[in-house]
Amino acid sequence: MHLAGYTGMVNMETIGARISAARLRFSGQWPDLYGRKWLAAVVRLHQYGTWDLIDTERAEGYSLNLTGTHGSVSAYPRADTMRAYEATVGVSSIALPFFDEGQTAEHERSGGLQLAVINCFNLEAGMRVRSAMAREFGLPAENYRRRISSVSRPARSPKV
Repeated sequence: MHLAGYTGMVNMETIGARISAARLRFSGQWPDLYGRKWLAAVVRLHQYGTWDLIDTERAEGYSLNLTGTHGSVSAYPRADTMRAYEATVGVSSIALPFFDEGQTAEHERSGGLQLAVINCFNLEAGMRVRSAMAREFGLPAENYRRRISSVSRPARSPKV
């Protein structure tokens, strides 16, 4: 109803069954989790106005957020540690949103300050990495063992 004439991408993040954030923009996780065929289909959607994706090979992917509060971060993961996390089987990529003291307010989310986004195809592996990263950030890892902040599901055909 509200987006009837909109032809771009919509990024909706959920916690449980509730929408926690909605933006009229492309999300960096999508090409990573959905693959090249999906990205090519998005380009064709914008070029020709039709959605023609047939992708039976794609696996279900997950995008896990690691959040903290302002002032809660006492350290950042070292580069060699980050490489080890990114090499974990089942983890596709890890993003560390850029922020500094002058920009923290605009990076504050409903669930806290976004410190990392772990994209994975193996949920248990992603959750283990998120818990380990929490320790690297100086946060209590037990808070991140079972909580799934957002889950990305395979794309459905948009109505054009």
